[in-house]
Amino acid sequence: MKSEEIPSSKSSRSIERGVQVLEALSKAEREISLIELSQNTDLNQSTVYRILTAFKKYGYVEQNRQSSKYYLGPKVISLSYSFMQLRNIHTLVIDELTKLRDYCGETVHYAIRSGNEVVYVEKIQGVHPVGVISNAIGQRNPLHCTAVGKVLLAWLPDEMIHKIVNQYHFVSRTSNTIVESKIFVEELRKVRNKGFAENNEEIEVGVAAIAAPVFDRNEIVGAVSVTGPVTRLYEIVIQLDLAQKIKSTCTMISRFMTHRTDDFH
Repeated sequence: MKSEEIPSSKSSRSIERGVQVLEALSKAEREISLIELSQNTDLNQSTVYRILTAFKKYGYVEQNRQSSKYYLGPKVISLSYSFMQLRNIHTLVIDELTKLRDYCGETVHYAIRSGNEVVYVEKIQGVHPVGVISNAIGQRNPLHCTAVGKVLLAWLPDEMIHKIVNQYHFVSRTSNTIVESKIFVEELRKVRNKGFAENNEEIEVGVAAIAAPVFDRNEIVGAVSVTGPVTRLYEIVIQLDLAQKIKSTCTMISRFMTHRTDDFH
């Protein structure tokens, strides 16, 4: 029988350093530079760079080509979803998203925040033969011009919101895109007061979306959205009180998240 190999102190230290870097990235509320990661982990820059290079190779870390800053990659998201599947949460979430799609007929997404972007991690396709080209699983979009992005920011602490917005690069995607920080902060305040966010042709002409937040206890962890052609979506809003239905779906998913956490106490 082959004896179990015990990691050397050197390899254990390498693992510890890798975990330090991942934790520093997860705590960062934005993309973060090599220098900042070095400071936040008390590791020298050459060590952090080697770790980041290895994580980039396997998809655990990504780098913004323009700013050269780093953020968590899609592999980390897939790990978190593997955990959800292990706890049987994934099936429950899909069931709720499917019920919402069946209720309104339009495409439903579940998204999370990664740095200054949203990442779509689940999608239930709409039933209409004529729809919109909606976001694929794993696709990234900006925070400021998406309904899910607004939601994922609106329920953060005010200090954190201002920190992110002050460093955010607003890019106009359509004539409806909000590109002024003060107006955007006011928009987030309105979102929090209403309990949901809207994207009224702000990322793509002819496309609208409505989204609401998902919480794990009091912390926002995701957002659910319904996306469709702007004219059809707002007909549904009037006829079916769509915003309230999305909020109800999010309440159910939030309960699953909370129960998952309770299982570990």
